[in-house]
Amino acid sequence: MTTTTACRRRQRRFGFAEALAARIEFSYPYLGGETVHYPLNDISGSGLSFLMEQSLPYLDVGDSLRGTEISIGGSTIPGDLLVMHLTERSSLGLVCGGLFFPHYDRGILELQSTLASLESGFEAAG
Repeated sequence: MTTTTACRRRQRRFGFAEALAARIEFSYPYLGGETVHYPLNDISGSGLSFLMEQSLPYLDVGDSLRGTEISIGGSTIPGDLLVMHLTERSSLGLVCGGLFFPHYDRGILELQSTLASLESGFEAAG
């Protein structure tokens, strides 16, 4: 089950239940580094956020995380992430939010399809 909150960008933001296993994966500190995985916190047409227990050294607002993959349900979408904020949340740890840019047209379509699926699931539950 997903939750939703209003997004200042006028697009619905969908949160993820643990059972959905939505995650993000990227090499850190940069391509060729260690692969790290984090649970997605939420996603919208404007971007996404993920949860980290602690900050990563050298990760800062404005960084581009190339070679990022997001996985939601059975879909995996490769792309790049532009870090827009790093926010401490005492109950969640650190929330990293950014803009996600799929690498291929197929990824854009997959992301749109995933968002439509989340939207229809939310409306059916509402």
